[in-house]
Amino acid sequence: MAKFNHVLSLKLSLTLLSLLIVAATTNGLDTPSSKTWRPWPFKKLNKPVVLMISSDGFRFGYQFKTDTPNIDLLISEGTEAKLGLIPVFPTMTFPNHYAIATGLYPAYHGIIMNKFTDPISGEVFNKGLDPKWWLGEPLWVTATNQGRKALAYFWPGSEVPKDSWTCPKGLCPHFNLSVPFEERVDTILNQFDLPEEDIPDLMMLYFNEPDGAGHSYGPDDPRVTKAVATIDKMIGRIIQGLKNREIFDEVHVILLGDHGMVTNCDLKTIYIEDLADWVKIPADWINAYSPVLAMNPRWGEDVKNPGEKNAELVAKMNEALSSGKVENGEFLKVYLKEKLPKRLHYSDSSRIPPIIGMVGEGLVVRQNRTGVHECYGDHGYDNAYFSMRSIFMGHGPRFRKGKKVPSFENVQIYNVVAEILGLRPASNNGSSLFTRNILSPFGETVELSLIFLSLLYLVVAATADDSSVPSSNTWRPHPSKKLTKPVVLLISSDGFRFGYQFKTETPNIDLLISRGTEAQTGLIPVFPSMTFPNHNSIATGLYPAYHGIIMNKFTDPVTGELFKRNLDPKWWLGEPLWVTATNQGLKAATYFWPGADVHKGSWTCPKGFCKAPYNVSVPLEERVDTILSYFDLPQSEIPDFMALYLEETDVQGHEYGPDDPRVTEAVTKIDKMIGRVIKGLKKRKVFSDVHVILLGDHGMVTNCDKKVIYIDDLADWIKIPADWIQDYSPVLVMNPRWGKDVKNPGEKNAEVVAKMNEALSSGKVENGLMVRQNRTNVQECYGDHGYDNMFFSMRSIFIGHGPRFRRGKKVPSFENVQIYNVVAEILGLRPAPNNGSSLFTRSLLMPTGETKQVK
Repeated sequence: MAKFNHVLSLKLSLTLLSLLIVAATTNGLDTPSSKTWRPWPFKKLNKPVVLMISSDGFRFGYQFKTDTPNIDLLISEGTEAKLGLIPVFPTMTFPNHYAIATGLYPAYHGIIMNKFTDPISGEVFNKGLDPKWWLGEPLWVTATNQGRKALAYFWPGSEVPKDSWTCPKGLCPHFNLSVPFEERVDTILNQFDLPEEDIPDLMMLYFNEPDGAGHSYGPDDPRVTKAVATIDKMIGRIIQGLKNREIFDEVHVILLGDHGMVTNCDLKTIYIEDLADWVKIPADWINAYSPVLAMNPRWGEDVKNPGEKNAELVAKMNEALSSGKVENGEFLKVYLKEKLPKRLHYSDSSRIPPIIGMVGEGLVVRQNRTGVHECYGDHGYDNAYFSMRSIFMGHGPRFRKGKKVPSFENVQIYNVVAEILGLRPASNNGSSLFTRNILSPFGETVELSLIFLSLLYLVVAATADDSSVPSSNTWRPHPSKKLTKPVVLLISSDGFRFGYQFKTETPNIDLLISRGTEAQTGLIPVFPSMTFPNHNSIATGLYPAYHGIIMNKFTDPVTGELFKRNLDPKWWLGEPLWVTATNQGLKAATYFWPGADVHKGSWTCPKGFCKAPYNVSVPLEERVDTILSYFDLPQSEIPDFMALYLEETDVQGHEYGPDDPRVTEAVTKIDKMIGRVIKGLKKRKVFSDVHVILLGDHGMVTNCDKKVIYIDDLADWIKIPADWIQDYSPVLVMNPRWGKDVKNPGEKNAEVVAKMNEALSSGKVENGLMVRQNRTNVQECYGDHGYDNMFFSMRSIFIGHGPRFRRGKKVPSFENVQIYNVVAEILGLRPAPNNGSSLFTRSLLMPTGETKQVK
């Protein structure tokens, strides 16, 4: 140990000495600093060029829905807003595209909504091109005013003549939805074939997808996934075109979006007519209903103080909405515009109506009830909602390779582009200092001090005697003060879709992440992504085909017996963790974990350590406190393995879909329970000793009755009796009853499959996310799971905190069958046969104890 301390001290001393030498020797010399600009160092271009691409409605997370190799390339070799780009409020297309272009909030650039009526003049803005509407100075004007060339292809607002900008013919076409994306890309690429002095310094390109698909079908739809793949192909076309011209590394390519997307449906509506017992609001007072309720009451000339009347109206509306007697009323809050939260920057404009209603995530406002049936996607909501975030990634000379930056508002982008191009920015709401966070010094300048430090590190590494420095393979005894054995607490938050942790403040989950190990883009469930199959896969390390729980409810095709949470061990194959533990002399405790009340091996669901049967009415607090009480036992009696089940996010997700305020409330509740766990362990001084694993079993998507495939519609090809079908969706399970006279049922089954696929691919059957036997008048709008586990929407979370988990480590997504071996490794158990890899534990766990590598 003394030798180790000596070596470490030597390394630290040399490192500190090098810093002093570098600071002393570079002071006042012509070494490159963060403010030093070098001549443009490239072969093909002798000037900076920016190509900014907008993919309208590209919600953050869409990049994980399918393979996006070209977007991934920009991310890996460039700079990315780690958790997305924050839009301005309202999160609509025109306000945000113009905010990106001007660096101004809508209240200052004038485009306060996609369509609005000026409260003073009564004039209607509906994407008009009169310059009086479009305030501020967009990038294309800044560029041309300062002698640069600019091109804007379909970017909202670029057709408006301002100052030196007249939207040059051939470089700035009028928006035309029918122009293929390929043509748009090739028009941009062709600019790089011009003489260098004619190449535009700034180019801005607009794609109207995946916004179109998102509006039509909602964010969790296969057609949105297809649109994302199309955008990625266009990015690939751009990259390849620039590479062919040998300038890919010289052009600053910025890919971003303007807003996100949520699913809406008619069952999540607030009706103005429901406020009639408190206040009557004529339809002509309302300029827009949702996602922003914009009201301009017509009080008439006899009212001397309209502001006072507006305040009375707001008070009456909020009284009604909070009464509990207005359907969904709690999800609409009405404000005088000057009383809106300051963070929205949405009051300092005469164009903004005097009364603004903030509509809850995924909710809709209508004047009155109609027979219209709706199910679609929308945006425009509070920009605090994670679902409204989009993407930002920058690739090129000024963007650092592989850098992640915190999320930021899109008004900052104007200054970033101006800095790259060397333009004097017009007045804007962004910060001139922000560019330092996102851009490197001009060109590929590297600070000399970094070179010195790198060389010094190599010298120290070569000369220091590391014989006694602990390596990654060093094992130490468990170093805890209170516990002399490893303990695992496994917590499942059912239906906690990956991304829920960003919906609201989750300080306790964040603490586990910051001090532990996280699956960076979520935990992958097994198929089908249902509760019972996945919880048993987590517990056994087996896929459902091997542990036997193939669905939440199913009929055995051979015996005809029905499984519906049965406790007969014959259904539950494999060896779950609590059995492995007790078989090898350890103690285990479970609280409502699916399958834990089944008697197997030495496990008999011991009274006091196995809370069963499941009872949804037991408060989450009581469950947590019961687990914590085990740590008050004598150490020899403390269970080595504990498993706790919480269903709150799943319940609310099923009831309302993932993009709903009630799901956000459920996430907050789960975070509070994690905080209760942390506080309880800290009180007992064992928080650092216990391995706390927080995970979920699956994700969630929104379903509605307009997205259904009906078995009846296949009748022209094949008739399928209802008694052939065991389950309709998310997994269609069929067991045809052929009868004894059919000698080859397998061949007949193959014929059925062929006929069904012929019908489904004919284009004459409705697309959908659900399957039903026939049409009914039932209106449905809810959340569900069980789909293909490759869908990003089905992913959940994995966070591990404790002695064996590295602090602040991010690991790639992995399937939940790996968790069995991870827990077995922590507890020193011999694992039963499973589908996980014994080698996987090395990628997730440190050596025993709290051993750390010296870097």
